[in-house]
Amino acid sequence: MGDYDLFVKDAFFLVGCDGAGTAETASEWIPPLWDEFNASYPKLEKLAVRDAHGVIPVWGAMTDLGQEFQPWGEEGKYMAAVESERYMDALGFAVWRVPGFRYVRAAATLETYASVYRRILGKVFPQNGWELVGAVQEYYLKDRMWLLFPIQRL
Repeated sequence: MGDYDLFVKDAFFLVGCDGAGTAETASEWIPPLWDEFNASYPKLEKLAVRDAHGVIPVWGAMTDLGQEFQPWGEEGKYMAAVESERYMDALGFAVWRVPGFRYVRAAATLETYASVYRRILGKVFPQNGWELVGAVQEYYLKDRMWLLFPIQRL
């Protein structure tokens, strides 16, 4: 599959810092969420699950305003978060339950984000007959960012 693969993730919980705004002004309202997340990380780390190597998965999660995990329209919601099993005791942080999806996963950086996004949706999806069935997610593991494009709700 080259520079992308398929990735399956069952439903899970996120705990972190969320907000909502317009897609057009996302570059203004999303960075402060990451600032809040980074400042709160010592508390969030205590709620986080770790992978098999002890690494905490971090998410830049997106959903529609109705929180159905549909793609953004003119507005949307965003959450800078860690995966957690301790959703009942979130220490005042926002909690989202993300449904399970089968994703097309592609590596990106901040510099390549837009071009990877356009290439996956504009070329890879049509070539494979896929349709986007939910909001695209950002998944950070160690120093790597992945864009997750949902193609099937589990």
